[in-house]
Amino acid sequence: MVVFTMLNRETLLKKFNEGTIGGKTKLVLAKVRKRLAIDTRSGPNASQIHENIRREMPFLPIEYVDNVNYSKRNLNSSCAWYPTFRQIRIRNDYWQEYDNGNVTNFIFGAYLDRRPSITRGKQVVRILTMMNYISPNVSDYPTSYCQLWYDEQPQPVITKVDTIHSIWLYLWGHGSGQNYAHFLSCSIPQEYNTWIPKSVSLVASPCDKATNNVRVFYQPLKENEKKKGFAVCIKGLNYPHEDMSYRFVEFLETLRSLGAEKVTMYKLQVHPNTTKVLNYYERTGFLEYLPFSWSLELSNTPEYRHMAMSKNSYAKILHELVPYNDCLYRNMYRYQHVAVIDTDELPMPVGNFSNWSDLMAFGQTIHTTNCKRFASFCFRCIYFPKYANKPAYNRDIPEYFYMMQHVYRVREHIRPDWATKCLHNTDWVIAVHNHFPMHNSNDVCRSYSFAAEVAQLQHYREPPVKATLNDPVVDTNLWRYRDEVIERSLSIFEDLHFFEEVDSE
Repeated sequence: MVVFTMLNRETLLKKFNEGTIGGKTKLVLAKVRKRLAIDTRSGPNASQIHENIRREMPFLPIEYVDNVNYSKRNLNSSCAWYPTFRQIRIRNDYWQEYDNGNVTNFIFGAYLDRRPSITRGKQVVRILTMMNYISPNVSDYPTSYCQLWYDEQPQPVITKVDTIHSIWLYLWGHGSGQNYAHFLSCSIPQEYNTWIPKSVSLVASPCDKATNNVRVFYQPLKENEKKKGFAVCIKGLNYPHEDMSYRFVEFLETLRSLGAEKVTMYKLQVHPNTTKVLNYYERTGFLEYLPFSWSLELSNTPEYRHMAMSKNSYAKILHELVPYNDCLYRNMYRYQHVAVIDTDELPMPVGNFSNWSDLMAFGQTIHTTNCKRFASFCFRCIYFPKYANKPAYNRDIPEYFYMMQHVYRVREHIRPDWATKCLHNTDWVIAVHNHFPMHNSNDVCRSYSFAAEVAQLQHYREPPVKATLNDPVVDTNLWRYRDEVIERSLSIFEDLHFFEEVDSE
């Protein structure tokens, strides 16, 4: 081996050109003529770093907590100092910690609620948190306060948490070692209603220095902008090894045909091909794809996290409530309804109803003895299993259109309100569970379940009662969108280079 210790590149090249170096050394030095493609660009500036962090951690107001001028903010010299970069306690990338005695909150997000149909002219900041405590009695929760931070003044506005909404029922299950979703809400004093809070901190006592500082999300309609129809909320995607790319294209294009104008999904871990599809939809603006993790003490390395999630199904169910409610509050000003569903579910109109708009127009005409308005309209579940032994019902449909191919279903619908999914009216709903509205305005009824002749939730999975598999029926209701969904999907597969060349021989 030839070792050069004292000669720099220019000296070596000079000797090489003079012919005084030869043999193997000459072959090695011939490569010295080539320049390495080294990235010589300078690193990002502070503003770019802030933007990168803001994209990766949406609810951390990094541009404020990393601003030295903000560190001087306080109510007075001994009370309510602004929490800055080093004081904020972050868990699993996206959760900010707040301890109040024996109760710990892991805060995911905060939202400004100015909906007149719910707040009655007040303004409310709702803080979405996972709490290591749950009680059937609101009075059992420790007192907390909001320190609201504004651009207009350096002092915080301090107000007491006046409402706690649990997004899980105590009777469904409770115990140590798990965290439970809640909304903690603070009403803003009337004199500050013309201002928009930029961030909020939760504290146990008004003068405490907080360990959290959460950006307040607020995205109202712009001037002359009208509220759109339907957004869709999907929980965290956890498919690291299974290629779901083709399933998601069919699913998203079918949602588009049903009336969806925006879909929000949350990142856990997915196959590279699935990432390719989701990135495509994100570029088009149809999909919002947001970061997510669990609030438990858990490594975020993909394989470990996937294994940990598979071993804790209870925590999985509890954490699903967070992305659903984050999605609701991100879309409540801009969309009239949000659908809370999974990627193997389709809330489908039946009969003469063609899309979700038709269903909601019909829903406005529904009145019962006690109810004239409903916060949510829900769909009775019907299972579409694999029936792997049955041949394809229609060979004209490519085999990679999973839902279009699976038209055999069980005969009977699940009874109303069981395994249901709903379209939620953003004027009336305060919090949602996976299957129904959890809290809503007092002057509307909670939900109405469509008759099976009007709509159904097509759930593409195996039924929990295996005996129902024995009497299948054919249901081609989805085929009303067949041509448009297949045409759009094939175009996307082509654009993303998913087709392989097949030998015709």
